[in-house]
Amino acid sequence: ATAIGLFAAIPAVMAYNRFSARSQTLIARYYAFGNELQGRLHRRLNGTAPSMAAAA
Repeated sequence: ATAIGLFAAIPAVMAYNRFSARSQTLIARYYAFGNELQGRLHRRLNGTAPSMAAAA
């Protein structure tokens, strides 16, 4: 019974870890996109031209 339990549990844990890591990567990409979009919209709505000082 223990071997059967391990046979089922080990792949399940590996799949969960892979899914969790991929979801964290996707969340980070969405967050970065949102920040960039917010910055671009803010600059466009406030009429500020991008400068070299802001880029640095």
